[in-house]
Amino acid sequence: MKVTYLQNASIIIDNNGEKILCDPWLIDGCYYGSWYHYPKFEFNAKEFDDIDYIYISHIHPDHFDVRTLENLKKDIPILIHEFPQKYFKEKIEQLGFNVEEIPNNKRTKLGKTWINIIAADNCDPSICSRVFGCNFEFNKFGTNQIDTFSVIDNDEQVIVNSNDCPYEIGENAARMISKQYSNVDLLLVGYTGASDYPCRYDFDDKQKENEAKKKKLKRLQNAIDYVNLINPKFYLPFAGRYVLGGKLTPFMKYKGESTLDEGFNYLLENIDQKNNKGIILNSKSYFDLDTQ
Repeated sequence: MKVTYLQNASIIIDNNGEKILCDPWLIDGCYYGSWYHYPKFEFNAKEFDDIDYIYISHIHPDHFDVRTLENLKKDIPILIHEFPQKYFKEKIEQLGFNVEEIPNNKRTKLGKTWINIIAADNCDPSICSRVFGCNFEFNKFGTNQIDTFSVIDNDEQVIVNSNDCPYEIGENAARMISKQYSNVDLLLVGYTGASDYPCRYDFDDKQKENEAKKKKLKRLQNAIDYVNLINPKFYLPFAGRYVLGGKLTPFMKYKGESTLDEGFNYLLENIDQKNNKGIILNSKSYFDLDTQ
């Protein structure tokens, strides 16, 4: 299998010619025109005409980007978790796509490739309720959170995609994945995230600087925790890579998120590269699991 990195959490997994596009946000200006790619991504819809499947992990606009999807062929099946609430499915169908809901933790055969989509809380709302304070009726909804893992394999090689799953919520699901898939070849792991803390809070500059450092280190530690738990041969830091644009640009200074190079170097220093080797990709370049 080959993994081509595009931008943010957008990647293409190619298994012997069968291609799965994951979380396509490829046009600048999601979140009401505030988020941008840097460096700029040159989007050409024709380059995606040979995609066989699209997997979308959750509804956040940097993973489910309406403008990107509007430019893609509508005969490409879209794969999502079987969420109890159907709002996400209906939003995709309104764009003209057919949606295939994958039951939680059900390894499902596509053409040549297997996919397994697992809720970050593994459909245990008591987990996310401790973090978010959810108070839905557990038996009615099944899961209260929206992030998902995906595991893609071809019977020989295994790729785990952790997307935006917060470690506080995703730890138990990740432990389950590590037991079910004892030899993971590649972990796509988040090293950063998105929130307006502390840059938009009423702190002085020194407070913002201190809180931004703590936030940055917490995100990087979460990535390290996932690598240590899943123990992949290779890991690729991705997702959460965006810059604020327009009037929000000044807030970049205290965003509290690592750049890709900064985060990658930190992970190299804090993860044993003999056991778990870090790789980094430029946009539209790929990593081949066969040739390594």
